[in-house]
Amino acid sequence: MAGTVQLTNKQKVSGGVTILDEDGQPFDVLPSGVTIDFVSSNPAVAAVTVRPDGLNVDIATGANGNATLTVHANGLTKPDGTPFPDDVTNIQVVNSKPNALNFTLGAAEDE
Repeated sequence: MAGTVQLTNKQKVSGGVTILDEDGQPFDVLPSGVTIDFVSSNPAVAAVTVRPDGLNVDIATGANGNATLTVHANGLTKPDGTPFPDDVTNIQVVNSKPNALNFTLGAAEDE
């Protein structure tokens, strides 16, 4: 998942992880004893909601800015016993298209 995705403050995106067995076949559900953490560094910019299956998420944008989404597998190890490294994606939220022009005046002053 590593990389950067740019979204406007009017967009959302879904994502998820796939866990493969030794034969390359995907698990339909989380293996016993395994949990996945999906953590946004800035929920005001990118709020993460984990779906009930624990493998997929919905990411809703908020304020403009940057957030890092970190995915960590708990209880999942490689065949040699070492843990899988975290996966990280950067999310950049920018303004949506212009929709209005507002002109404002300051306070009146004597000349």
